[in-house]
Amino acid sequence: MKDPMERRFAPPQDTGESAEVRFSPIRRPAASLVEEIKRRHEAELLRIAGVEGVGVGAEDGVEGIVVYLRDADVRKLVPTALENIPVRAVITGSIEARRAPGTA
Repeated sequence: MKDPMERRFAPPQDTGESAEVRFSPIRRPAASLVEEIKRRHEAELLRIAGVEGVGVGAEDGVEGIVVYLRDADVRKLVPTALENIPVRAVITGSIEARRAPGTA
């Protein structure tokens, strides 16, 4: 069965090439769904000692929740999925908010 989301791009005719390039968009839950699930669980995740932040990102074409951790010891406290959405832990070290130069 042909994928209705697949697009085919052929090279310009004057190149002499006959190869076709296929492009399929990343399959993922709607961004609003992932964002909503992140919002529902963000406070809970931030209460875990060592969690520095929570966001949304994609890895290997799959969108999910990203949890930023101070160190690797915290990883065992973070779930691998929330409401069937994957959770990826990223070790960032301590994160400090800073002002942009020239702002008060």
